[in-house]
Amino acid sequence: MFNFFKRKKSQLLDSHEHASYIQNQKKKTTNPEKISVWKNEEWDIKLNGFKDIFSQYIDILDLQGKCIGLGARTGQEIAALRELGFLDATGVDLVPFPPYTIEGDFHNLPFTDQSVSFIYSNAVDHVRVPELWAKEIHRILLPGGYLLLNLQIGLALDEFSVFEISNISKDLMPLFRDYEVIVNKEIPQNVHAMNWEVLFRKK
Repeated sequence: MFNFFKRKKSQLLDSHEHASYIQNQKKKTTNPEKISVWKNEEWDIKLNGFKDIFSQYIDILDLQGKCIGLGARTGQEIAALRELGFLDATGVDLVPFPPYTIEGDFHNLPFTDQSVSFIYSNAVDHVRVPELWAKEIHRILLPGGYLLLNLQIGLALDEFSVFEISNISKDLMPLFRDYEVIVNKEIPQNVHAMNWEVLFRKK
């Protein structure tokens, strides 16, 4: 791995700034009106949307392996994975939403080294420290495991976004130099407001 992966976590995270970041991010995931929308009128729409996304790759993914959704909120992607036959799928977010999402920060993931076969996220714009986020993904992902990202490129981000990717080659690819790029394509804007998809395989 390249040099910033050797830097200590304390060098990458300022505790005061990170605490402020977490407090601000939680304003979105604890908003009762948003939670109601996510769990009710949007639930089936997004559940089916996630099924469409994951179904493209079901032939290469390990149904028996551990799957993680980063920034999963109420957990529609986790519900979709489970309904597609993935036996061990868990979401991670700053606010837990049982039975799909546990509490955790994707800068410091609560999983052991090389224990996960598939990671998905469409919350990349909420990453405060991309170096540490990528380091944690690399730490928990098995060799040969897959990382699927859905991104917003060239679209208006919301007030909680802190990491804007405007150029895939410049802003994202340097974080994953030790990965094989399986898919890197523009997609029709889906029900999750994403318009770009990247699938990596860890070497």
